[in-house]
Amino acid sequence: MKEDEALKHGLSHRLIDNQDFIHSGEWNRLAERGGIVGTCRRPKCGGLMKGLPTHQEGKLTWYSAECLNCGAEIAAPDGKTLQRSTRRDEMPSGAWDRRIDILAKLAELAKGAANR
Repeated sequence: MKEDEALKHGLSHRLIDNQDFIHSGEWNRLAERGGIVGTCRRPKCGGLMKGLPTHQEGKLTWYSAECLNCGAEIAAPDGKTLQRSTRRDEMPSGAWDRRIDILAKLAELAKGAANR
């Protein structure tokens, strides 16, 4: 799969409402029988994503799926689908600058740890 085709993949549109939340009833029916919920967005993959049963952590219900081809996993907290964050043109305003700042701080921490 070419990288520019990645946006054609992901969770099936029939599972997501107009506010970007997963339809829990349909998700649970698919996950119960190991049904397909979409296709993988990882470069050079595009494999089928199998829905996994939801699980509770604290107050959050997690919806997750795994790729039957490459094993990648995705997760949505409380069924809220999240925007992709690794492509600059898909990030919300200011997200790129925050990302660069965090990476710079992590690099500085790594340098300090390596010099010990």
